[in-house]
Amino acid sequence: MITFLRGQNFSGRSKWMEDRRGTGFYPKFVLVNHSVDTTYTGLTWTVREELQLVSENSDYGRAVETFGLKDFLDRELHVLSGGESVRTALAVAVLHSPDEIQIDCALEQVDDTWRNKILDFFHKDKSNQSLVIADNHLINDSIGTIKDFPITNTMQTVWSRFSAENALSYVQKITSAPISIKNLSFRYKSSENKVFDDINYNFLPGNLYFFVGANGSGKTTLVKLLAGALTPQIGDIFYAGKKFNPRISNSRYASLAFQNPDYQWVTNTVEKEIDRLRKMGQKDKLNFLEAFGIDRVFLKMSPIELPFVVKKRVSVGLAALSGKQWLILDEPTLGQDELYRNNFANFVKSVLKMQVGIIVISHDSSFRKLFPEAKTVIFKDRTIATE
Repeated sequence: MITFLRGQNFSGRSKWMEDRRGTGFYPKFVLVNHSVDTTYTGLTWTVREELQLVSENSDYGRAVETFGLKDFLDRELHVLSGGESVRTALAVAVLHSPDEIQIDCALEQVDDTWRNKILDFFHKDKSNQSLVIADNHLINDSIGTIKDFPITNTMQTVWSRFSAENALSYVQKITSAPISIKNLSFRYKSSENKVFDDINYNFLPGNLYFFVGANGSGKTTLVKLLAGALTPQIGDIFYAGKKFNPRISNSRYASLAFQNPDYQWVTNTVEKEIDRLRKMGQKDKLNFLEAFGIDRVFLKMSPIELPFVVKKRVSVGLAALSGKQWLILDEPTLGQDELYRNNFANFVKSVLKMQVGIIVISHDSSFRKLFPEAKTVIFKDRTIATE
């Protein structure tokens, strides 16, 4: 039985699942959310080892086939893409044979093809296992029941507000330099195969580029290279004709809001995260948070302890605040409801008018449709091309 939870951010869906778990011991209930690492045992290194450890008497080969894990069984868990991590976590959850699997917005990280395959599997599953899904894009009453979480007028606070005009005031007016990728190849040390091989591409200032492709096709790897979080192995990246090597360059031309924002923090409070990018008064810091739809109460908190939805908003806000020539956003609408998504789209359109270049990785087709003028870059078969 599948139950879909429908509602806006902070309408109580996650709390309802938490209360439902109550004092139930793992693995009676298994939760798969944005922090998929919490589904793993923490005792293994590779996908294969994790599945074998939890399978016990179950046939883990069926889980491998069901969730498409064959091609990365020997890859280390920590280097999987977001979608690959979710599929692995779901396989682990199924092998535990719990009474109920709860998926809290995690399917938003999975590409459309695998999202449909996963739903089809659970819909046809003949076990007595129940599945509860909270998702901002995926509601299908033809294969399950829907439980609504209406939001009251008293809940329509700063959570649901995102002021494109106010947020734009924190973005510096810096015209982007063109980016050129020349004969770029990359392979992770733990993999025998290249992520991409001999790719070439030019990114022009003031444009919006959507990176689209299957999970594991190299989208996040490329944006990490552009931002300097990874170093090219073969080939070069040029900003305004100047070769960019993060090992020796003191400059960074792109600010990256990570898919998992916990990789982005370098201090122990939200306030310090703001301070390291720009000095501003206390009142302005609070106004900055509210402009990006973040409640003021989080200013003094550790970013690690924030709700995931808030982490994503802080991550995006800080990337915009950094004053770099290019703004790179990895799944910026992950976990966000339709109201936030629409307000955020207005912000992106305003930033583009300032001639700041923007690159977005997104499996959110509803968000992409808001930008018919954007350039779509397809990742497939270790190469990239404009659609």
